[in-house]
Amino acid sequence: MSIRLKNSNNLCLGSHEGQIIAGNYSLKYYIHQFNLDNWKDIVRSIDFFVSPEATIFEPDQKQQGLKFTIERTEENETISFLLKGDISFLDLKEIKKRYLQDSLFYKIATIEDWSDWKEGESYAIENKIRPDLLIHEEVLSPDNTTLLSTGAHVSYIHNKRLHIANLKKKLFPGFPLSLFNVGNKNAETVDAYICTYLKTERGECKVVWQGKSNYFFNQLSPLISYPDSNAYKMEIVVKSENTRYKGSFLLTASEYENRADYLDETLSAISLENNSLPASTPLDIPLSENDTYTQPNILRVSELKNPFIFPSEQTYTISNGEITGIATITAALSEGQFGEFPLYVFTEEGIWALQNGIGIVCYGAQHQLNREPILPENPIVPLEDMIMFTTAKGLFIIRGSEIQQLLSFDETVCENNSPIAHHDIDSTLIPATTDQTTLSQFIQGSIIAYNTIEKELICCRPDLKYSLIIHIPSLYMYRISRQYSSLFYDASHLLAQDAEGKVYDLQKESAEITPIALVSRPITLQSEEYQKWREVFWRLSMSEGKLLLSLWGGNDAEGNFSKICEISSASKVAGQLPMRFTGPAYKYFRLILCGNVSSDFHLSSVDIYSENIISNRLR
Repeated sequence: MSIRLKNSNNLCLGSHEGQIIAGNYSLKYYIHQFNLDNWKDIVRSIDFFVSPEATIFEPDQKQQGLKFTIERTEENETISFLLKGDISFLDLKEIKKRYLQDSLFYKIATIEDWSDWKEGESYAIENKIRPDLLIHEEVLSPDNTTLLSTGAHVSYIHNKRLHIANLKKKLFPGFPLSLFNVGNKNAETVDAYICTYLKTERGECKVVWQGKSNYFFNQLSPLISYPDSNAYKMEIVVKSENTRYKGSFLLTASEYENRADYLDETLSAISLENNSLPASTPLDIPLSENDTYTQPNILRVSELKNPFIFPSEQTYTISNGEITGIATITAALSEGQFGEFPLYVFTEEGIWALQNGIGIVCYGAQHQLNREPILPENPIVPLEDMIMFTTAKGLFIIRGSEIQQLLSFDETVCENNSPIAHHDIDSTLIPATTDQTTLSQFIQGSIIAYNTIEKELICCRPDLKYSLIIHIPSLYMYRISRQYSSLFYDASHLLAQDAEGKVYDLQKESAEITPIALVSRPITLQSEEYQKWREVFWRLSMSEGKLLLSLWGGNDAEGNFSKICEISSASKVAGQLPMRFTGPAYKYFRLILCGNVSSDFHLSSVDIYSENIISNRLR
């Protein structure tokens, strides 16, 4: 400062120059708890931002605000001048209001190496930026991040964006006590809880943070905050070994951010008052109330290559029913292009096709393809140029905006194979051979993957001891004795994991000798008439293995069958195995093939020569 001294006649008698130092300060941070081991590949640095200096008087009134008087004293023949005065500060309430409504924060420091950090230690921020030059520093960019815990019953990744739907949201329990703790003396280990009250469109809500703090000082930040402008009150209860503390604070909603704050009247650190309850009384921690809600028909889409940010413009309402699945075709028409309808959303009110949007909006329109309810247990499988899904009626595919039924579920119970002797069938195949679960019962609730090489759907039920394979081009089905607990697949891979954690590549054929069994359904070549089968040609080939082939006959499709003929082969088979025999006439016949075969085993067809019988005579 520089002061010019004048007398009553306004003549300059001299001047004085000097400095006034008002309360030097430093910025520090305290490590209560710290662990970034699981985030090393994501967190690169930690930046510190601060608001500008609090405004304590109007900027254009700085000079007018300085009011000083000079007192002259004379003692021991020494004349002294004492400068006395003050600054006309703004009202304290106005200072608080301006402080809370600051919307800009400036970066003052960056930390990229925290390897030496220790819990329970303070570290100074090396701030070399003058407060009056903060406006030249990097500004903290605003964002719409919410601390709500968001879970999704349905998730899908498409075009390098994460899609989540049928959302379940849980209110943030609140910041931990350590965030408000600013003391540095007389540390205690305490148990605590913080209860925050909110008024939302769903009514009154209450959230509770609870935990332990190893370094508690009964000095809290003048600013206490909750990241939701609906919050109106906060209660803090702390219990140490010898003392209980309690404080209640009314929160004020911020005008510029989604938060509510309490700021101490004197802008000084807050000390919690001693609670009247004895310190030995256990903490009675309240339960959260109305802190969870669902959005069953909402779809949210993340930013490109960023699964943490979900812009508000990428929020879509799909029908009025619960979203149960999301799918898209797996083969792009060109790089990043998936046709007019890149995404299909399955709901309890039908299937919707989402149309491409313009600019930053991913999807511009939605069209309902049908009203068939798709329940959560209905499998949905993306194929190369179509999408397969199931309903209670059968197996369907979607191409573009067209839906086609591939397979109708036949609820007829499968034939009972127990009347056929199984002493020659490998024991590992018996469950798959004898189980009578219908197709719809098997598929509903199963996990399904698509083998792009074999064009097959692999359906697994962990509760059954076999899996079902459906060949899409022919709709032929067969069972395998493998039991998988999970399947992982994309356009070029198909992996399976069993209950023991073993992983299998299902796109690679096994080179091992494999047990096999084929048990045909009851066959009749002339309905309800007796037939005599004379020859059966098995058109098959294999390089090595052992086979047992048999023919069985019976007059009741659901009754017992008797063995008519049996042959075996324990060597290479070039193309066919003939069975020639004589035997009685039957209405129904069953073929059984079992044994152990090499991976090149191939069965193309079975040729049958038979004679029809009328009144026990040849026709």
